[in-house]
Amino acid sequence: MKQPLYDPALIALAPLTVWGISPPELVTVASEAGYDAIGIKLYSAKARAMPHPMAVGSPMMKETLARLSGTGLRVLDIETFYLEAGMTFDAFGALLDAAAELGAENLLVGVATRDLSEAGAQFGRLCELARPYGLTPCLEFFPAWHGVQDLARARAILACANHPAGRLLLDTLHAHRTGLSPARLRELPPGELRYVQLSDASASEPTDLTALEQEAMRGRLLPGEGVIALDEFLGAVEPGLPVSIEVPVRERLGLDDARIHAKACMAAARRVFAGARPA
Repeated sequence: MKQPLYDPALIALAPLTVWGISPPELVTVASEAGYDAIGIKLYSAKARAMPHPMAVGSPMMKETLARLSGTGLRVLDIETFYLEAGMTFDAFGALLDAAAELGAENLLVGVATRDLSEAGAQFGRLCELARPYGLTPCLEFFPAWHGVQDLARARAILACANHPAGRLLLDTLHAHRTGLSPARLRELPPGELRYVQLSDASASEPTDLTALEQEAMRGRLLPGEGVIALDEFLGAVEPGLPVSIEVPVRERLGLDDARIHAKACMAAARRVFAGARPA
């Protein structure tokens, strides 16, 4: 029997992949498509608010918990904890409460703070706040996030924070667009990388930060259907890391389209994990 290219600990459906449906609907769509877990976007950095009424005790929180219990799905991560210069952490208390209520495992963290020492202190503070909840903050690098544009900067923030709970996550699109080599990934210390977000990209290179952001939000391709060397990236990370499928293609999806897209993403990801060519 042929050995798979990669055997993830679990496969999660990222919320942006089917953005437009509610968290309870996300649970059902993910379960129907064969996922093991989901991510939930509790906070929008742009809107500076919860995109869904998911406070602890709210009707939508209760319905989400009921569907999680009924399907057995886990919550891999909560988005988005965005660190900005001069910010306070007052707003994060309710988000951490909600994340813990959902039984989430990780916090997806972005950084706009340009000063390295301040960014490190902020990330360390978030790690300390998250520790009593059993949550692991994970830094994601993205060229359009001015404070954490690439892996080197993410690792510098991690070192500056110097907190045992801090980790990184790898988005294959951002890794590709920043020119990260699989060989560089192999140099990471064991345990530093917490999970992988999987998607693919076209050969057309975005020309500026705005185009990079638009590609990330609406222009990704299904895994295995673009030019990213996904086999090399997966071969370079630790075996068995969780993988979240993040392939947003439109600003908003209806429930029927979300079901179709979630299943297509799962099928494409399984082909990549098996080392097969796209159908």
